[in-house]
Amino acid sequence: MSLDEKLSRVQRRAAARNLVPSIHSGNKMREREITEQEIYEAIASGQILEDYTASECCLILGFSQAGRPLHIVCTTAGTLKIITLYEPKPPDWITPTERGTL
Repeated sequence: MSLDEKLSRVQRRAAARNLVPSIHSGNKMREREITEQEIYEAIASGQILEDYTASECCLILGFSQAGRPLHIVCTTAGTLKIITLYEPKPPDWITPTERGTL
């Protein structure tokens, strides 16, 4: 399956509000004040930055309608499960698409 097909699958599930946050991602949403609506917006405008084929997951970069960049790690098969999410910031990320020092 191509990255475009994977992204389309994830976006369709998000548009249908078929999303399940993991316990970890639910905690991170509260800590980082990321709303469920922002997740839907970011996925709708998103692109796959990294594909983790072996685990059927990917890293999506998207933006909320307010322009907030979000990285969302989610499943690409079965139920749309959010593994973790965060705003890409230095030092881990130089820009929303470019990794910094690890």
